[in-house]
Order: sequence, then structure tokens, then C-alpha cells
Amino acid sequence: MKKKLSEILAPMSFSEKRAYLWEYYKIHLLVSIVIIALIIATATSFGDKKDVVLNLVVMGESVDSLSLESLKETMNSELLTEDESKDYTVSVRSIQYSSGQMDMHSSVGLQKMAAEVATKSIDIFVVEKALFEQLNNDGQLLPFEEISGIDLSSFNESELYSSALKEDQVIGFNPAGMKIFENVIYNDDFVLCIPGNTENLQRISQFFEIIS
Repeated sequence: MKKKLSEILAPMSFSEKRAYLWEYYKIHLLVSIVIIALIIATATSFGDKKDVVLNLVVMGESVDSLSLESLKETMNSELLTEDESKDYTVSVRSIQYSSGQMDMHSSVGLQKMAAEVATKSIDIFVVEKALFEQLNNDGQLLPFEEISGIDLSSFNESELYSSALKEDQVIGFNPAGMKIFENVIYNDDFVLCIPGNTENLQRISQFFEIIS
């Protein structure tokens, strides 16, 4: 009897899943990327393009687009001055993914996330706890202690997550209940974390100032 994809992926590490899914869905992914690129190119050709100063991505199954837009407006108003907002913007978007249902959409979402992380196109993650644990175990996340200006004492200790590599380092926190994520985070099963290869530390530090 042929195994389900979820059963095949279950014992694999995040890196192994990424490699397997690339072979399994690469045609679908490449077609999706081309379509998305065409949509973005068409959309930006009709308006003034602003430089993105911070990229926040929510990976979830059913993320409300209106709530994301509200979060984007809040972050733009808090992080950018009036003059900066003329030329710059904060990007807030979602990638469809569910760790409990590894279907084609979730597999493509996982590959899209991996591609964006590789190109440093994600500065802040909000991901399901199961995916966070895989990223944490693979050492792909940045400890908060390496970001200047973050005051960890302002967070409830029970909401913080330690690094799988160094237990004395904080690698993520539960954003549920924070007003800025109201209606975006729909349960307690999400963790906010930072990709290990990001270089946008100043803007990330500013983001933590407005949520702490």
C-alpha cells in the first residue's frame, strides 16, 4: 500500500523534507513562482514602487488578509516617519502552510519559505510551533541576544522559547494575546522567531520596541 506523503515526511528533519519536497513538487513550485512573479511585476508597474525595509511573514493555514493589511498599516505607522513612508514600506504577507496537513499547498509553501529565507527575503517569522521546532533543531534561527536593543525582561518568561543548541539563549516567543497581532494569530500554537541569516537587525530591533 502506497504511503501518504505526510507519513513519508514524518521521520525526516527539516532539511531532508525540503530536499524531498523539492524533487516531489519542483514543477508545481516553479510554475507557481513564475505566476507570482508575473503578478507582482504587473502590480508594481501600475504604481510607485517603495523599497521594503522589513519583511514579516506569517505561515499559517487560513490567515485573514484584512488582518494582515491592518498589521501592515500599524507597523508602517510605528516604524517609519512621515518622510520615510513616502519611499519605504514594511512588507507583511502570509504563506499557506499547515504542519498537520502536508498537502501540495503546504509543501509548496514550505519550499517558498525556504527559497525566501535563502535570499534573505524574510526578517521576521510567525510560524506554527511544529515548524518552529524543526527550524530550531536545525539551528536556522537567530538568538534574540544577538539583536541589540531587545529587552527580554519585558516578556513573560513562560512565553519565551529556548534555543535547542544553547538553552541559555532565547530563540522565539508566543505572540498570541499581543494587540498588534490581534486577529492575525488565531490560537496559541504560533511562535515568532528570526531567521538566522537576516542582516536587518536595526529594523528588527525597532519592531521589538513597539511590541514590548
